[in-house]
Amino acid sequence: MDTTELVAQIIGFAGLAMNCLSYQLKSKRSLIIAQLFGALFFVVHFGLLGAIMGCMLNLIAAVRSLIFANAERTHANHPAWLALFIAIYIGTYVLTFTVFEEPVTLPNLLLQILPPIAMVFSTVSFRTKNAGTVRKLCLFCSPLWLIYNIFNLSISGILTETISLISIVTGILRLDRKKDPEQ
Repeated sequence: MDTTELVAQIIGFAGLAMNCLSYQLKSKRSLIIAQLFGALFFVVHFGLLGAIMGCMLNLIAAVRSLIFANAERTHANHPAWLALFIAIYIGTYVLTFTVFEEPVTLPNLLLQILPPIAMVFSTVSFRTKNAGTVRKLCLFCSPLWLIYNIFNLSISGILTETISLISIVTGILRLDRKKDPEQ
């Protein structure tokens, strides 16, 4: 592992910490702000690894987090935002193969589509009213990012998604389950 890869993985571990912390926060706004910082760390991480799709989508995720963290002022729940972000994710997919010249092979076409699909799920989750629903929808995101991270040799990304899955389930069990009054 060269120095650039080592630095990338270390920065990725900072993103890991922020993402895992986010699912343990009670308020939706706090959850989204923690994910904003996680996304910024992963922009640098994926950029250093040369994983263009991951870099671009995390940059978009940071902007999205700002919009949804300030939902009252930005009218984040307006359907136009969802449509705009989906269009951006599709555009990012196209740019990956045109501007950034990723090889157009069936395996690569399938691999590169996984993060945009995950981003659609997470964007929909941000439009919901509570953190519990965010956690439940994000259960679909992590496996898609996990596959992408494995193929891009993102050690911190692999650990992030594995730990995030555990953290999401823990958060769901700890915060979202109906409490039995007899317990």
